[in-house]
Amino acid sequence: LKMNMGDSGLRQSVRKSVRKSAHKLGLLAEGQDSSIGVMLALQKDVMTMNQQRKKNMSEAAVADIDEHDRLRFRQLETQIDRRQRVIAGLAFTSLLLGVTINELCSGSDYVDNKANYSVEFQAWAQLETDRPTRTCSSDAGSILKYVQTLLTVVILSLILMRTMLQATNTEIKTRMLDMRPSPQCTRNTQRLPKLSWNEWSWLILELLACCIHTAPMLAFDISSQIMGGVLFYRAESIMCCAMFLRLYLIWMWFIFHSVMEYSNLEASYVLKDWKTIKLSFEIKQNSNLAFKIAMKKSPAEILFSAYWIMILCVTYIVRLGDGPAHLPHSRRFAHQIWLVLTQSSIGEGKMFPKTQLGRLATITVMIGVPLINAIVTGIVSQGMNLTEEEKLMMDGIDCNRLKAVVLKAAASLVQQWWRHLRSLHLQGLGWADFCRSTHTDEVT
Repeated sequence: LKMNMGDSGLRQSVRKSVRKSAHKLGLLAEGQDSSIGVMLALQKDVMTMNQQRKKNMSEAAVADIDEHDRLRFRQLETQIDRRQRVIAGLAFTSLLLGVTINELCSGSDYVDNKANYSVEFQAWAQLETDRPTRTCSSDAGSILKYVQTLLTVVILSLILMRTMLQATNTEIKTRMLDMRPSPQCTRNTQRLPKLSWNEWSWLILELLACCIHTAPMLAFDISSQIMGGVLFYRAESIMCCAMFLRLYLIWMWFIFHSVMEYSNLEASYVLKDWKTIKLSFEIKQNSNLAFKIAMKKSPAEILFSAYWIMILCVTYIVRLGDGPAHLPHSRRFAHQIWLVLTQSSIGEGKMFPKTQLGRLATITVMIGVPLINAIVTGIVSQGMNLTEEEKLMMDGIDCNRLKAVVLKAAASLVQQWWRHLRSLHLQGLGWADFCRSTHTDEVT
């Protein structure tokens, strides 16, 4: 604002806006000086009081939230969840399709001994220059590449639609938090929402990542100097490895679905529980909250699924890296699972990855598995702790046990006193003799 102080239009606009807010909040009396300096001084107070007003939003104000925005917000959340679920399903299907294409086109390269290579491949590998590009020799693999491209186009279209819905939903939520009614012109008309620079950047990055797939008519070979020899990777293997980035789409659906499922306020609106609604407005709903809610609801299923998804994905990435390296574990998928499990736990050492890609994938498991084990340990230890009701019950039982000990000791003392008194009575002695014999004053 100070940099553009020379702009008279900007100066008047700022003065008018801040003066209006200051009059509304009672910070500026009628006829008081409203120069730009006074407005700048009042700007901080205006912002502070607005934030305090939102924080101290009364239940009556919550009840006055525009019903149209509330219903529209919930409808958009349902549509976003439905599209994100379809995107996650298509992403998982396309990933399985990419693995199938790679096995059909590059499966012959995964051998455990150089002698098992075909004669054609050995002759091709010995060429130093003018080496022809290898193409997929499987007709089924070539057909599946076209199906993969079709799935990718559908995923990209759904991502665009989901982003537009999310932007519209963000506008409505901001309007609800600011206690502003929805514009009458947008209730019966549809308009494209405005995206911020961060949203545009994230959308472009997501689209570029999802564009990578095992496309038809895409063939190239990449050579790498590893272990004193040359390894050759097909285009199908490189694209299949990059397609594992699509697992992020499944994670996004999981987070959004968790937030939407456990933050449904329809029942609260019906029951007019304004306190809960107000609390939901004040709490920031993000991925951290969604993960906490999901872990509280079903921790065993989430941890079990996360563990095996990580193991299987890392195992196949190790297969992509070490498959052409003619190692003892290059051929069989079971050997590669054994390698990943041992490297992430006991570290047997008989089999280990030797390529950079395989080692990087194994490091991911070495870091991820201890984190999952730590979470499991925390959940188990938390489950072994006593609840408040159980603690109250145990405290009551202990207290009653101590009271019983005290009562038993008191009863024994009274019993001994009575027996001594009875023996004196039988001997014909009186109360004075009893006091002298038992030192009643000291006992008292």
